[in-house]
Amino acid sequence: MNPYEQQWLTAQAASEATLLVDDVWVRYVVLGGAADAVAVAAYLHGIVLLDVLHRDLVSYAVNELLQTQPATRQFPVFPDSGSSPAVRRRAPYADESGPARNSGGRTTHTATTLHPSITHGSWPRLAARLETMFNPYDAEHRRSASLMSTGLVQSGKEERFDLLTQRARRTFDASSATITFLEAGIPVVKSAAGLVLDDLARRSTFCSHTITEDRILIIQDTLTHKCFVSDSLVVGEPHIRFYAGSPLTGPGGWRIGALCIFDTRPRRFSRQDERQLRILAALVQTEVFDHY
Repeated sequence: MNPYEQQWLTAQAASEATLLVDDVWVRYVVLGGAADAVAVAAYLHGIVLLDVLHRDLVSYAVNELLQTQPATRQFPVFPDSGSSPAVRRRAPYADESGPARNSGGRTTHTATTLHPSITHGSWPRLAARLETMFNPYDAEHRRSASLMSTGLVQSGKEERFDLLTQRARRTFDASSATITFLEAGIPVVKSAAGLVLDDLARRSTFCSHTITEDRILIIQDTLTHKCFVSDSLVVGEPHIRFYAGSPLTGPGGWRIGALCIFDTRPRRFSRQDERQLRILAALVQTEVFDHY
């Protein structure tokens, strides 16, 4: 596919679904993209052209966001080659052919084809799904190896991570915020701000649940959630009643930890709150990527 045609069609798909540029960038970074938000915004506005791998990562990010849109939302659609139902516009990949005309003059589109570097696992779609390709022992070994290769556990406390947990706590007016990694299934607190002390956070099972999710894990009231109603941090000090966590990704696409928000009172978490947490998680993710 012509790179400028790919750029245009990707921008169209994002625009018609009213996706926000920063949401696209957050997903792009989680997938392993290295360009900053300004570059991605410039690409989607037709100002600059990214190289082939990063064009495909942006396309992949857009298509993932399209899949997570509420089912009740109305999307513009385009007709396919026959009488089958119209399909939602999606962002194309570099190895696809462009739109073609069939004998009836209608626009047709090729089926989704991932870029080879994604298909073959360099940047798997989601680490939680990647784990299903391996037996549990091998998957955990690979995930732990991904974490250790970053050097984040060995480097101890770092101010750059502390600034982000402090910012997260302020943003949500929460009791605490942590950046926690899982080493061989054991939580390792990289940074903590607020009431949850390191020794308490190390006992938490919240992070291990978060890394199995494809998206943010939100528990509005822990006393109504079967997995956490008996957690030691819920039934005992500091009596956590609310949790929201966004998973963090390491080399190879493996989930290695989470940015977590805790509160001692149950609370609602709006779509705007989710967006803010995704943005903060992307900033943490950038720091993770910069470490290796």
